[in-house]
Amino acid sequence: MPDLWQHLIAIGAANTLFIGLKAFQQLNVVHGEKLLVFLTSHAMAAAEVFLIASYAQYGPARSLVLTVGFSAGLGSVGAIIFRKRFFRHNQL
Repeated sequence: MPDLWQHLIAIGAANTLFIGLKAFQQLNVVHGEKLLVFLTSHAMAAAEVFLIASYAQYGPARSLVLTVGFSAGLGSVGAIIFRKRFFRHNQL
């Protein structure tokens, strides 16, 4: 069983990805990118299943709130930057 730090790093990375995908999904919906919406939904499902399984396996930790909050902000900002850099066309 991984120690607490490994658990927090894995949760942080997965949550950054998950929240980033959610933000990217919203941007794709706004811009009408149907194929990207469909593909992103599957990636979101995989990340969410990993997060739920990790929470169930290791349980909550007090430091988990800070980890999840930080990684959520990082994922959201990362999705905005990614979308602006690679999808300049079709902007509203």
